[in-house]
Amino acid sequence: MTASIKYIDHNLEVRYIDIARSRLEEYLKPASTPIIKPTTLKNDLYRRDFTINAMAVQINIKKFGTFIDLFNGYNDIKDRRIKPIHNLSFYDDPTRVIRAIRLEQRYSFSLSKEVQTLISRALSSGLIQKAPPSRLNYEIKKTFNEKNALECFFRMHSLNLFFIDKDVDLTKDKDLLLSNIQKNVATFRSLKKFSLHMEIIILLFLLYKLEKHKKYTLLDRLGYLKKEKDNFVLLSENIHFLARKILTTNSNKPSNILQSLTALFNIESILFLSSEPYFSADMQSSIFSCALLKAK
Repeated sequence: MTASIKYIDHNLEVRYIDIARSRLEEYLKPASTPIIKPTTLKNDLYRRDFTINAMAVQINIKKFGTFIDLFNGYNDIKDRRIKPIHNLSFYDDPTRVIRAIRLEQRYSFSLSKEVQTLISRALSSGLIQKAPPSRLNYEIKKTFNEKNALECFFRMHSLNLFFIDKDVDLTKDKDLLLSNIQKNVATFRSLKKFSLHMEIIILLFLLYKLEKHKKYTLLDRLGYLKKEKDNFVLLSENIHFLARKILTTNSNKPSNILQSLTALFNIESILFLSSEPYFSADMQSSIFSCALLKAK
């Protein structure tokens, strides 16, 4: 019911235009996978998540170019505001919470009071925890691919939205860790033209200090496949081992630290390790230097 047209814009960047047939989504229960049926354009726009995503342009010959905006989405774009179309938006699909934050951070918009109220209700009612893992996986991975993925997760933190698993709490250690990660990633990007895989860094943060079986539970909740789960848990366990090893090392020389980092195969892991709040400032700086050296 949906087709995509791929094209190159004036900045030589790849873009996609989706052409969709009008459809209706029926949710038999909260957070369930919808039943999809053909419907009218008005019903199609009403079932969408936010007003800024509920506009259409007619492409038939007689009315070509006619702009349809039933929910004032154009004005919300001008006001840089994300508003829901109806109060059951998050009730039907709780993963829209993630989408709202992604759009807010991507376009520097603000969440309307209505959206913030609906987020609070979704949290207090436990709806978000009921979202199917496949849907969570889809939305989370799309967020990982954002240019400002870390800012998206920082925003989730500010809204108490580390809802993915009850064991993912934000102690003072994790609060400081997230702050360190944000600072180190920003510094690294200012010094190196290197494309970081933020999925690695953010997942390592979510897995931080969890027991091994709870790491698997969390990755299950996020809809990861067995091989992916094994790889991320192994990486997290290796980092924990190296962190303990480094804490027992008396020398802060980068050469000695590099020797301890041989088990880490990517720059993202080293950047994460450099954010460890238990390390001294000198140790954090030395490990960060290792990431810079590896990016050459």
